[in-house]
Amino acid sequence: MQINKKTNELAGSLLGELHSLSNHLSDTLIEQAARYLQRSSGQSPQLWETANLIGNYFNKNEVDEETLAALKNMINRIREVQGEAAEQSQDATTVVFGTSGWRGVIGRDFTLLNVHKVVRGIIEMMKTDTFLRETGLKDFDEVRQSGILLLRDNRFMGERFCRAARHELAAENIKIYDAGECPTGVGSAVLTELKAAGSINFTPSHNPMEYAGIKFNPADGGPADVHLTKIIEEKANAYMRAGVSFTPSSASYQQLLNKVNAAQMFRDFVEQKSPVFDMPRLRSWLSDNRNDLFILVDNMHGASRGYIQALLGPEVMDELTRAGAIRFIHTDEDFSFHGVKPEPGAANQEPLIEALRQSGRKFTLAVALDPDADRIRFADARMDMDMNRFAPVAYANLLARGLEGGIASTAPSSDFALEIAKREGQKVWETAVGFKHFRQALKSG
Repeated sequence: MQINKKTNELAGSLLGELHSLSNHLSDTLIEQAARYLQRSSGQSPQLWETANLIGNYFNKNEVDEETLAALKNMINRIREVQGEAAEQSQDATTVVFGTSGWRGVIGRDFTLLNVHKVVRGIIEMMKTDTFLRETGLKDFDEVRQSGILLLRDNRFMGERFCRAARHELAAENIKIYDAGECPTGVGSAVLTELKAAGSINFTPSHNPMEYAGIKFNPADGGPADVHLTKIIEEKANAYMRAGVSFTPSSASYQQLLNKVNAAQMFRDFVEQKSPVFDMPRLRSWLSDNRNDLFILVDNMHGASRGYIQALLGPEVMDELTRAGAIRFIHTDEDFSFHGVKPEPGAANQEPLIEALRQSGRKFTLAVALDPDADRIRFADARMDMDMNRFAPVAYANLLARGLEGGIASTAPSSDFALEIAKREGQKVWETAVGFKHFRQALKSG
């Protein structure tokens, strides 16, 4: 296969280039890369592993600009070859919807053909009585008319995978709403505003650069529960079986396509429907305190880019910017996430906190997001607060303001929020691992 030849040729080229830079790189890096690139007979070079190794190296070690450019070029070429593999591969996989969707490595199991199969599996699931009962839609014709929302994060090949989904939806004459790059939570709000039948979201959340993923949400914006994901798995894996004929759709979708301004819709949603955020009051406070304020937002090159600006509005953004009160970093297009795992962890938060300290401002806030912005970490100049601590504090604040409601918690979550709920006489649900298990608890009220 031509792609295997390219993979082997690239592996040899990369190893030669790393050796040529030996005066600028550590022996350990070159030795580790050699183990990934020089494989025994019958084994393919581990290109993505090499890309992560290189990215991790230049983030933890000082390298000169010329060497850095050479290392980044290596990652780009790895991505290009893996993209060709994703376009050309006919290899099947086993689809498993994990904590919240199906995730896979681009060019290995997450390929263009397999995306077609999974999206068709989602469509077949939407024809079932189980889905129709879940969403309150009377038949598949109503699914067609209600439409499906497509959204994605900034991942490599994201638009290409979305195009595959458009072709599959068009083959069934389903109306398509396309939000483009859009945070996962924003997509849930937009989905309910559109009154669409569901959403297909291309994101693997906070996973490293080599991953892509698909999440499906039914009409109410929450994650599909196990009853629906099991059907998707069954339908998609039926197309994966050896000997099963499958032709990807190439149906024209232009007449069914509706572009969505998700940022504006989200701003309207928050202003008109949120019981939590008083946006006029918040904007006024930010404006009044702009000279004592410093907010630093790490967009991690992801789908959150531009959404905070849209929420605050151009007038407030202009005031904050001129006062040096707000700054956004990692807003450029970078499919390798400047070489780090794109998660709002403590290590990625450290330079943000240091920048807050250096600002000398009275009020400080660091906000770090993952590529689809469903994981957020906050800090000020004195305290770093991870997500498992922030959620209980936010929950307690809502209860103190008179907004009541129970808590659904999955295994990795903090028990702190559960204890607050119990103390305040609120309902508590403890579920198995995965957002897909939240659905029944949330729907129960």
